Amino acid sequence: MASAFSPAEVLMNKGKRGAAAYIRDQYCNPISSDARQQQINELLDTLLSPGKAIDDWETIDWCKWLMAGGRTPDEFSNTVRLYDNATTCGLVWTPNFVAYRCRTCGISPCMALCQECFKKGNHYRHDFNMFLSQAGGACDCGDTSVMKEIGFCDRHGPKAAVDKSPAPLDLMCVAEAMMPRMILRLIHHLRDNCKVSAPDFRVAIQDADAYLTMLLDLNHMGALMRHVMTSALTSPQKYRGLMDPANSSGMTEYDRYCQESHGIYQDAIKSLPNPEPPDEYKDCPSLQEDLVHTTFLEELMFWTVAYEFPQKLVCLLLNMLPDPDYKEALTRAFVLHYSRIAMMLERSNDPDTLSNRVVHVSVQLFSNERLALRMVNQLKLLHVMVISLKYMMSKILVENTLHTPNKNFHFVVDCGRPVMKEHCYWPLVSDLNNVLSHKPVAVQFLSDDTLLEMWFDFLSMFQGMNVNQREMGAHVEFEPTTYYAAFSAELEASAYPMWALVSHLRGPESISVSRRALSFCLTALQDWLDAIGFTSPDVCDALHVSFHIPLHRYFAVFMCEVVRQQGVTLQELLPPTDMLHLLMMHPLRVQVALYEILNGLWVRNGLQIKGQAMTYIQCNFCNSMVDADLYLLQICAMKLQPDIFLNTVIDKFHIKEWLSLFTVRSRQNILLIGEHDTAMMESCLIFLATLISVRTNLGLTDSEVSHLEMVTLLCMGDKTHSQLMDLMPERCGTTPNRDFEPVLAEVAQYKAPNLEASGTMQQGMYGPKPKVWEELYDPLYVLLRAVHRRDYQVSMDRYTEYVKSTKLKSSSTLWPPFRNPAPVSPDYDDPRIVLKSRVFHAMVFVILYKAVNDHNISEHIVALLIYLLEMAVITSDIPKKSANPLCPYTGSISCAANDADFSNWYETDSLIENLKTVIPRAKLVHSSSEYNLEINSDWEITSDITENSLMLNDDFDVEIGEPSEVWDLELLGEPDNDHRNTTAPMDTGSLPALPTNETLNEWDLTIVPADEVPNDNIEDDELPAHQRALPPTVEESMALVPDTHSPRVLSMTEPLRFSRMPQRGTSNPTASNEVDLLQVLFPRLGAAGVSTTEIVPSTSHCHQRIVNRESQASVSLN
Repeated sequence: MASAFSPAEVLMNKGKRGAAAYIRDQYCNPISSDARQQQINELLDTLLSPGKAIDDWETIDWCKWLMAGGRTPDEFSNTVRLYDNATTCGLVWTPNFVAYRCRTCGISPCMALCQECFKKGNHYRHDFNMFLSQAGGACDCGDTSVMKEIGFCDRHGPKAAVDKSPAPLDLMCVAEAMMPRMILRLIHHLRDNCKVSAPDFRVAIQDADAYLTMLLDLNHMGALMRHVMTSALTSPQKYRGLMDPANSSGMTEYDRYCQESHGIYQDAIKSLPNPEPPDEYKDCPSLQEDLVHTTFLEELMFWTVAYEFPQKLVCLLLNMLPDPDYKEALTRAFVLHYSRIAMMLERSNDPDTLSNRVVHVSVQLFSNERLALRMVNQLKLLHVMVISLKYMMSKILVENTLHTPNKNFHFVVDCGRPVMKEHCYWPLVSDLNNVLSHKPVAVQFLSDDTLLEMWFDFLSMFQGMNVNQREMGAHVEFEPTTYYAAFSAELEASAYPMWALVSHLRGPESISVSRRALSFCLTALQDWLDAIGFTSPDVCDALHVSFHIPLHRYFAVFMCEVVRQQGVTLQELLPPTDMLHLLMMHPLRVQVALYEILNGLWVRNGLQIKGQAMTYIQCNFCNSMVDADLYLLQICAMKLQPDIFLNTVIDKFHIKEWLSLFTVRSRQNILLIGEHDTAMMESCLIFLATLISVRTNLGLTDSEVSHLEMVTLLCMGDKTHSQLMDLMPERCGTTPNRDFEPVLAEVAQYKAPNLEASGTMQQGMYGPKPKVWEELYDPLYVLLRAVHRRDYQVSMDRYTEYVKSTKLKSSSTLWPPFRNPAPVSPDYDDPRIVLKSRVFHAMVFVILYKAVNDHNISEHIVALLIYLLEMAVITSDIPKKSANPLCPYTGSISCAANDADFSNWYETDSLIENLKTVIPRAKLVHSSSEYNLEINSDWEITSDITENSLMLNDDFDVEIGEPSEVWDLELLGEPDNDHRNTTAPMDTGSLPALPTNETLNEWDLTIVPADEVPNDNIEDDELPAHQRALPPTVEESMALVPDTHSPRVLSMTEPLRFSRMPQRGTSNPTASNEVDLLQVLFPRLGAAGVSTTEIVPSTSHCHQRIVNRESQASVSLN
């Protein structure tokens, strides 16, 4: 009589333990393997039916008992663990797990250790840290490709499996037969639930939680069970046998289910497209439009991507990484789906979580150099990464608004889009940085022309992004927040890969790839300049700025490293002079904008613009931004004509009008207002002093830079050890300073913790040693690194306190102790060469003249100028035939100069010759655009700069307001066509055609009608003599305050006649528009028979006469 029960039901009636023992016995008998497999397949068809819930507890328990083969599941698990011969740990953790990283033992910067392996390893006196994992990770203990053997614990490493005995052959036979069917059940579940919406993805994974837990428990049994699982996942034969639609007849219900499941799978593949690759890479397996899976692992990776990397599924995949064959197979499957991962990141509703999950996987795969290189060679991994990044950014491009928008056909990323604000690109650039940390991969990147071209095209999308337009009218109503996204993108997607690449350019063997990178960078820069219409340095850029010029910074950093590490001369790498001049303009504009923001010119743009200035010089960004910009400007200062360089700086800092000797201002300079012009003059001097003195990239060793950075931090305030570690500038993504502790011990002294009166413990701090103040404190470098302006003032206060406690007994206000710069590397010219310029000498002349005659010039402007002048003297060329280099005035050299035309004030660039040159008068050359109004009155410059602070604003929180009398156009009632951003109406008035008598008395002016100006010799004119007061004390001179109520005209006690001067006439070039300076700046020059008065101190006032004759004015000053 035929049995009413199926074979599967007969086995199940034996009970779990009995059925498991029977199945194991059948595998030990010499019957055919097909019969054995048929028996277990029939049983598994019932247990793992897709019609049953995947989390059915009874099914999961049956699977555990069947694999145990007659033992209990716990007994089986303990037996399998006895034969665990794993040489690596592989413990996988999720976010917020505490792990360790040892820089001494690490080969890859991404290595990590679990707590148990770290404590059992020997890391005594190693450079390690404990960290809270953000994305999750896995323990690398035992992996020789990631860390050195000295850091392995006693349970892991190549020697750990030497004494392990082999396992019995029948121990894992049932598990090997069951595993493909168990994986198939998981895949069927993922297929069946793939059509639901994104929120329901989590429900589908939660339904499979118990099933995934069972698979994870099997993996935790050790290497023996892990090998069974990985063999099933990576076998093409097993995948084809169970998944090929051709193997199903379609007759049974299960066959029909399998065909329907295959259709769902095909539709799912089409719903996850990849970016369109270039034609030459369409045949690359990792970029093909149609995905073809050949193993369970590849399809499981596809569903991992489609379900946005579920945490438990990710952990299952990663827990099997200690198997080397599986690790390579998983890496291959990951790369095959990599371009689709980029698409998922872009359209995800939770990109932050997805990003962490992606990096959780990729960091384990790409940290292995051998494996990463194989993926680069076989699957074009680098091309896939760059193409994916370009595609992601190409979908959010907008027109660039730098300079003239209608002539600008360049496109940049929109920083307000979710891709930028949510950092969707972060996993891709993180993986790129990881693979570029391997030298062979980096060399391949730099050797591939197509890759370099695509990469610099990608960087061009960031070049000039997030343009800031200076608000000239009302305060901005809603402050944008896009600058966070812009700075993060340049740091992560541009600077990190840049430092990863240049870190490998260490010897002459890399010269060819370095040159290739620089060549492609220059080509990209030229294309960008053409695209934005910037073909001349004269293009206006005064009211807008972008802090983001990654192409300039790539060029600067690569050039710096090639010169320093590979022995290539600077001249071999530089572009033509006209191109170099163009390259100078945008870094210079960023520097000028920085000082404009500090001085309050951008106050109407709100706090966000101050945030940009702070971020630009912040410790995580400074090496990649401000230092790179400064280095490129130093190169320009060395290689461009000094006159051209300085004239450009003067123009971009908007100080040309301030440097005019003509006291009547046009007031049509919309770029500056009354209280800011002196501030920008001081900022220009700070910039020049920084430019000529900083040696960070011009010759300092890494150790010397570490000393300088550490000293700078300590001078701004005592700090804890962790604060110093965090604030030390880093080259993004590279290994931190290995000499941190020796430098700290050399320059800092530890202050032990103190118990305060309240009972709280004050943390131990590090402060500078006395020798730091005497030998190392550099105020200019502190200014360069001070995120808050108050930090500089704190350093000066601390310096003053130290000096007064040791040597100085006076209460005088100290000038900053500007340092002589360190020697420049032989590869470079000294940037102080820019001071060997007649333009600079004329600037010095004007500022010193104003310092003598205008008490609004601060002590600190004078201090900066004297420092620059000292540097000019040190580097000046001394004539060989001169017995006395600083020879006295001989009366043989004299020339008149056009006001503010500094290139023509002197005939040479020799400081010695120009010191002997007398400037007796300056022509007032008026441009029609700036001086088209009648001269009505003088304007006195006001300044709120204190004698105690070099900075104009001690903190970013200080906002400088604008007085109502700022704009001359407003007072005149004239329309301002250039004032495009003004939205609020302002009161207007008018000025009288000529100043009143009261004004004349206040400003010490005498208006002489044109017809009363005598044409005879000027020696007939009598001017009042100046009575010089006693020199003030040091304390008094430091605190001179303008006294606007004092009389401006001195009594004429003695008539004084000057030597004969040329007659006024149209043929004489000095006949009109001249300021007579001879008698003011050169007293008692008797060698030429010229007699003048002494210099008038700033507390005295001189008598002036203005002759107004149509558009010409003759101004004489004593």
